Amino acid sequence: MAFKIWQIGLHLQQQEAVAVAIVRGAKECFLQRWWRLPLENDIIKDGRIVDAQQLAKTLLPWSRELPQRHHIMLAFPASRTLQRSFPRPSMSLGEREQTAWLSGTMARELDMDPDSLRFDYSEDSLSPAYNVTAAQSKELATLLTLAERLRVHVSAITPDASALQRFLPFLPSHQQCLAWRDNEQWLWAT
Repeated sequence: MAFKIWQIGLHLQQQEAVAVAIVRGAKECFLQRWWRLPLENDIIKDGRIVDAQQLAKTLLPWSRELPQRHHIMLAFPASRTLQRSFPRPSMSLGEREQTAWLSGTMARELDMDPDSLRFDYSEDSLSPAYNVTAAQSKELATLLTLAERLRVHVSAITPDASALQRFLPFLPSHQQCLAWRDNEQWLWAT
């Protein structure tokens, strides 16, 4: 297992950064490490990185512990994204035209320049629509610059999963984390 790629989920929160590293085996996943790194006040405020330099300084020792073969799935605060569903256009579009159409539609919806947005989309399986998630380019650029400074390999940036947050009040007082997994993914909340 020494040469397997660590898959790391990193969640930057207001008071701390939480990370979990796993390695996939033939039939199951194996926990390699987990980290809880306290952050000083005002580094992250309302899901937005305010002091990227201090955040990098805090995370640098952590990043040096990682093996060279790793992939980081970085959680982006869902509160900093916009998620919408748009009906598919009446005419059939190629992938490039479809992307341009969604970019323009989302930009008009937000009254923003299309170049200031980054988005991802998927087809809705229940209706003829696209589910679109968008974020501001500058906020994603901050995350990518941070990853570059830390010399970590980010393979995905996705909105954080807030689905488990509502269950935290029901945990016993000595437990501070809730984790869930299926065959495809892991979710956790702290």
